[in-house]
Amino acid sequence: MGGDPGIARTLEVDYPGRTLVVIPVGYSLTLPPGVAKGPDPDYRKFDLALKTQVRPVLVPLQRLPFRDFSAEAFIGRAVTTCRGSQGCVSVFQGSSATLGQVADACFYVGSSAGVDQKAKPDR
Repeated sequence: MGGDPGIARTLEVDYPGRTLVVIPVGYSLTLPPGVAKGPDPDYRKFDLALKTQVRPVLVPLQRLPFRDFSAEAFIGRAVTTCRGSQGCVSVFQGSSATLGQVADACFYVGSSAGVDQKAKPDR
């Protein structure tokens, strides 16, 4: 995405080992005109691997199976570029990047059907 190294990499230079990158995953996203839709994320993978039904939930992405989930599949729609002859596409298109390589954790809200779930207090 150009010559900008990004805020996390910039902070990591001055504060090595002290930067925590958290990304959103699983929200309903309205794509801008011209952005290729791409594959629908399979949020069932997240839902089956989580031990809680509470949403939203903070998920560490350095643990299996989350660290190996494809970045393109889960956040490719949200991170796009409109450079080149293909129009607007995911910056992860054709990449083998995983969520664990992109961030330390994610704020997972589930699919649009799961966004309204609330935690029920233990009694």
